[in-house]
Amino acid sequence: MINIKNFSEVNPCDVAYLWNEEVGFIYPLTEQLFDQNVTGCEYFCRDASFVATQDDKVVGFIISKIWNNDPAIESYKTIGWISLFYVARKHRMQGIGSTLLAKAEMKLREKGITTIHLGRDVNNFFPGIPCDFDNLTAAFMEKRGYVCGRRTYDLIRYDLSGVSEYMPKNIIRFAEKEDLPEIISFFDKNFPGRWQYDAKRNFIEGLYRQYLLALDGKKVIGFMRMSLPNDEMRPYSLTWYARFKNLGGIGPLGVDKDYRKKGVFNDLINYGLYHFKNIGIKEVIIDWTGLISLYQKYGFEIWKVYQYASKELV
Repeated sequence: MINIKNFSEVNPCDVAYLWNEEVGFIYPLTEQLFDQNVTGCEYFCRDASFVATQDDKVVGFIISKIWNNDPAIESYKTIGWISLFYVARKHRMQGIGSTLLAKAEMKLREKGITTIHLGRDVNNFFPGIPCDFDNLTAAFMEKRGYVCGRRTYDLIRYDLSGVSEYMPKNIIRFAEKEDLPEIISFFDKNFPGRWQYDAKRNFIEGLYRQYLLALDGKKVIGFMRMSLPNDEMRPYSLTWYARFKNLGGIGPLGVDKDYRKKGVFNDLINYGLYHFKNIGIKEVIIDWTGLISLYQKYGFEIWKVYQYASKELV
């Protein structure tokens, strides 16, 4: 008999165990990553997260998130996210996935959520439906009222041996704590919302050294977040770190609207790749982008493909 329990009624390790037992070979879910993105995440909504069990063994789960009411992103107040959703192979076609999804939607609706995104959450695992993932498909979600939209990509460069030393045209350096006012001004002008929120939070938490900056004098005119596998906080670009020996992550990356097409993007990418090579990084992933042809010029190719999916609760 299948029982549906609230997430708080089970051992979180059992949830992660099911994932790793069945799909850990393509996406190993480490204890650190599960704690960072789920159990220790301030956006994790236990009330809207459920687990299916049989004989006390976890056979499926759905993990939801909601915003923390920070006024920095007003539009997020009525948005909920399904962060992870999985049903064990031998327990599919029994209505478990539909039941988990319906219960999560009901609880999210009770909390005032009017829009649900699959993925794309803060501290996310995926930006949409993974297209190489047979458990969750666009067809399944569409039958349950979700609208599936455009695709987005993670890109990878496997080999940095061909990267040569690069002399940038602009001032390129890693951020310091004192750069926070200029960073805030830059994001206010060019990228208000999620990127700005993440950058401000990361600076306050001491992660400013992950940000490579392009400057015109003291003015920030571009940035690129660069992450290492041993960083305490692993952003989405490093969610695959356990599959690689020494993976580097890039993303997000942005340039001041008044300085575009002036070589700033090129400076950031080339300088960053050479830095990665010098410190022993072997592969680099750029996350959540649609700029395939642009990054192909820098040796990147498609690594993962996702499809956006959302639902309006009425």
